[in-house]
Amino acid sequence: MGMLFLLKISGFFPCRLSDNEIHGFLLCVLTLLFVVVSVMGDCVGTRGFARASGPVTEDAARLKQLEKRLRETQQQAESSQHQEKELLEWLHVISRERHSLELAIQRLQHQLQALGVSMAGEEQQLQQLSAAMARQRDEFNHRLKVRYMTPPGVLLEKLVGQQKLKDKINQVTYLKYILIYDRQRLSSFARLMIEHQRIKQLLEKQRQQVTEMKGEKRLKLAGLEENIAKKNKLLYKIRGKKEYYAALVK
Repeated sequence: MGMLFLLKISGFFPCRLSDNEIHGFLLCVLTLLFVVVSVMGDCVGTRGFARASGPVTEDAARLKQLEKRLRETQQQAESSQHQEKELLEWLHVISRERHSLELAIQRLQHQLQALGVSMAGEEQQLQQLSAAMARQRDEFNHRLKVRYMTPPGVLLEKLVGQQKLKDKINQVTYLKYILIYDRQRLSSFARLMIEHQRIKQLLEKQRQQVTEMKGEKRLKLAGLEENIAKKNKLLYKIRGKKEYYAALVK
């Protein structure tokens, strides 16, 4: 119908068009326009959707990446806070150990000072005992030399002379008292020797104790230095964790 109408218009068919032909022509034109508009609309819609869906897809992917990074950042922040809490607890333990070490070192220092004072007094007493022993030894040796190293019979001649019996008895009694005094001096000297030996042993024991205490003090000082190093290391870690956490939050 449409082709016939076109032929008539172009002069091939000079006759006049009927109403049905006109209606057919209009219907053909409308159909053609509808087809053209539909095809153009599909093309434009496809291109527009392609152009519109591109940025939306990229935004969605970027949003997912941001959400994933946010979750990872939150997990890292929680882990960092947990590690910081553990470090602070360990730092508290180290601080208590350091306080205990400092108190132990102070006690050792006081004990060493007290031992030093005691040893000084005992050494002075030992010197006094040694001097007393030397004096008694010299005195006793002098008495022995005077009485018992005289020529034989001299003391006996004093007893067998023409003296009265009372004088003889007095001389014998005097000699008896001399012997008693000598025994007392010997006993006193023996006690001095025992006390001298006791103080020497006590001093030796105290010197050994001082050596052990100094060694213990050195160990505790080394432990204290190690404790301080650990504390500084933990503080450095905590500071690093805080800076890292602050960077994550930003």
